[in-house]
Amino acid sequence: MLSVGGGYSSIDKWMGTIDLTEANLGGRGQYIRLKSEFSQISTLYELSFTEPWLFGKPVSLTTSIYNTSREYTDYNKRATGFSLGLNRSFLDYWAVGGTYRLEYATIEDITKTAPTFIKEQGGTTITSSI
Repeated sequence: MLSVGGGYSSIDKWMGTIDLTEANLGGRGQYIRLKSEFSQISTLYELSFTEPWLFGKPVSLTTSIYNTSREYTDYNKRATGFSLGLNRSFLDYWAVGGTYRLEYATIEDITKTAPTFIKEQGGTTITSSI
C-alpha cells in the first residue's frame, strides 16, 4: 500500500506524508512499513517490521528505527532511536507484551530568552525505557 498526503496547519505550515506498507510480506503475514512525515519545521523517518508468529508460537516481535527533528520557538530537537517489542497472544482476544526503547536526543540552538527549564535540558541525552 502506498499512501501520500499533504496539508497545512498554523504551526507546521505546509506538511506532507509518504507511507509505504506491506502487510503480508512474502505471504508470511509479516508487516513492514517505511514512513516519512515532513513540514517546514519538522521531519520524521521511520522503518518498522513485525513478525506476527515468532518461532512457530503466538508471539509477535516488532522493531522500529526512527530519526526525527523539530524546530520549536526557543530550541531545536533532533532524535534517533529504536524500539523492540514482544507480544504474547493467548485465548482469542487477549495479549500481554512489552517494549524496550532507546533514544539519543539533542536539544540545540536554545535562544537566550528560553525558559530556564529548557536551557537546563540543552545538549545530548540518551533515554532507555521499558
